[in-house]
Amino acid sequence: MQTGAFLDHAAAADDDRYALYHLVAYRGLRRGEACGLHWTDVDLDSAQLTVRWQLAQLGWATSLKAPETDSSEDVVALDAETVAALRAHRRRQRKQRLAAGPAWVDSGLVFTTPTGQAVHPAEVTDHFQHLARQAGLPPIRLHNLRHGAATLALAAGVDMKPSRRYCGTPPSPSPPTPTPASYPNSPPEQPRRPPRSSPDGYGRSRMENRPRPDSGPGRVGRGRRCDAPARRVPCRPHCRP
Repeated sequence: MQTGAFLDHAAAADDDRYALYHLVAYRGLRRGEACGLHWTDVDLDSAQLTVRWQLAQLGWATSLKAPETDSSEDVVALDAETVAALRAHRRRQRKQRLAAGPAWVDSGLVFTTPTGQAVHPAEVTDHFQHLARQAGLPPIRLHNLRHGAATLALAAGVDMKPSRRYCGTPPSPSPPTPTPASYPNSPPEQPRRPPRSSPDGYGRSRMENRPRPDSGPGRVGRGRRCDAPARRVPCRPHCRP
């Protein structure tokens, strides 16, 4: 799948914008919402974030504004992989802050330039297209990442009423509850999973291509140790040699 190939490439390249694209693809944030996201609205310990702002673009000028609609201003649950990606991004940003010294701008934003300033939405799109070309992908739009988030939400058993935000469906007084049939690219009906778990609906490779919390060598999953002898091929799909 193109989205999976794109994310794999961005992760393997250790790209500075990887966490932003991951967040758009897995949790359905709009470009402006991701650019306007503040750390004060992110609770990684509780695995959730609140959409309060968007970085709107008018011509080339940008400004922080409230989300497009009231339905956009909501709490978004985060899956474990997205939490890991954001933790890794926060560590990277702290290193950039130390390197910038007095030149650092304390904007409080999650996604910034190496000196702490807001990332321009147009630059996010341009860089996305640059990475897509590097990955050898056909022309795709950044907006397409959001639509994939709806498919993942369905596969994870998430209530489709709040997940309407993934597809940008305008709110209505009494909207009908979307069903899997409403989305032609949705997978067949699957057993419900915990809302914060993300199935690998993007067909991403099994290599360690996604940021995760630091865990020493020999660790498996959430701190479990693999007792298998060292080998080139992991003993189980979720083990690391």
